[in-house]
Amino acid sequence: MEHKEKATKTKFKIDGAAEPGKGVSIGQWLSRRVPLWAALAAVVAALAVCALFGALSGGPAEDCAPAAATPGKDSKLLKDDKLRAAMQDSLRKDSIARREFSSPDLAFFDLHGDVKSVKLDYEISYLFYGAPKLLEFNELGQWKCPAKTGRGQTVVYTRTAAGNLVRIGSPDEDFYSTNGGVAAQAFSYTYKWQNGRLAEMSPNTTFTYDDRGHLTREVALARDSDEKSVTEYTDYVCDAMGNWVKRRWKSTYTPDSYSDPETESGTETRIITYYRSRP
Repeated sequence: MEHKEKATKTKFKIDGAAEPGKGVSIGQWLSRRVPLWAALAAVVAALAVCALFGALSGGPAEDCAPAAATPGKDSKLLKDDKLRAAMQDSLRKDSIARREFSSPDLAFFDLHGDVKSVKLDYEISYLFYGAPKLLEFNELGQWKCPAKTGRGQTVVYTRTAAGNLVRIGSPDEDFYSTNGGVAAQAFSYTYKWQNGRLAEMSPNTTFTYDDRGHLTREVALARDSDEKSVTEYTDYVCDAMGNWVKRRWKSTYTPDSYSDPETESGTETRIITYYRSRP
């Protein structure tokens, strides 16, 4: 018995430590064989290797956010897109509003939109003699009415409360002399409206329109005779705003029931400018 106990004690005294697995744990064996600073260095090196491997492999999946979710630049782009879309929608609505804009004076001349001026190459049949061939409007769609005719006669305009023209004429219906000393007869045209359009004009003139609102037929009858004039309008060409800029006309004039009708035809054009629209 004594011999066995000595042998066991001798095993634990070899170099101050036993071999691993023979009476001590691996941790105990390492703690006696390896200095503490070396162990710590090994742990740090292992952690560094793991971090490097993670960086090279892209890191954990939960750390990889999609590009669209990147704060800063991408959120600004998203904000800019929304702002751009809002601006485009606003411009579209503004364009539609300008296109659909109308007024009694614009309707009187078969116009709509933010019209600034209209240059004509023909006489307007339902206006006074010497009417201007340049129509001008303010931004409210109100016609800048001339105060004088081409002969210097004073012009009086009568409107309804809604702004519809119901009479254009001279102050009275008697003959009088103009400033130039030329005798001229007073004139007076009265108008009737229907569905927002000019429907009738005295003396005895009626207007007919198509589904698009374009004038298609104008019939003028004499007060006390068979005299008759019929003008038909076709082949309309419109600008981007929907206002016509060119049309064909054909006029048939019958002086009385005993005469053959006389026919003429031609083309009318007008140049329209707008305040903001670009047709």
